[in-house]
Amino acid sequence: MSKVLMVASEAAPFIKTGGLADVVGSLPPALKQAGEDVAVVLPCYADASVPESRCIMQNLPVWLGKTCYPVRVHESVVRDVPFFLVECPPLFGRKGVYVGKDGDFPDNHQRFAVLCRTALAIARWIFRPGILHCHDWQAALVPVYLRSLFAGDPTFMGIKCL
Repeated sequence: MSKVLMVASEAAPFIKTGGLADVVGSLPPALKQAGEDVAVVLPCYADASVPESRCIMQNLPVWLGKTCYPVRVHESVVRDVPFFLVECPPLFGRKGVYVGKDGDFPDNHQRFAVLCRTALAIARWIFRPGILHCHDWQAALVPVYLRSLFAGDPTFMGIKCL
């Protein structure tokens, strides 16, 4: 059995702008049914529809450069799969997923960098995977951080990235 932690910017039934949400909403339960141990990390957007959840991490300091973002992590279990929702009001507490009324959010790079850093904190303390499955550009910094900031860290030795 593999332990797979997926990182994505959207998943049904929480938030959906396109096909990515369908894939990330349906693949984990299918893998679970096939006997894999799987969990998902997502942003907790203001627009998200969040089924019952519980806070499992509070006041997690996530540093990006000289800025510290206060993060809380909630867990919601859907179809027997844990979804870890990253709550950071300065970054995800606004209307919209990627764009607002004036177009792309100018801080999208920061928003999803914090998501990636938080995903690695979850991988360290909550759900230790053998595989990190990174969906789309919003999760692309996970393997970069893994191989740079956390190079040589025994917690992450042997983890494979997709």
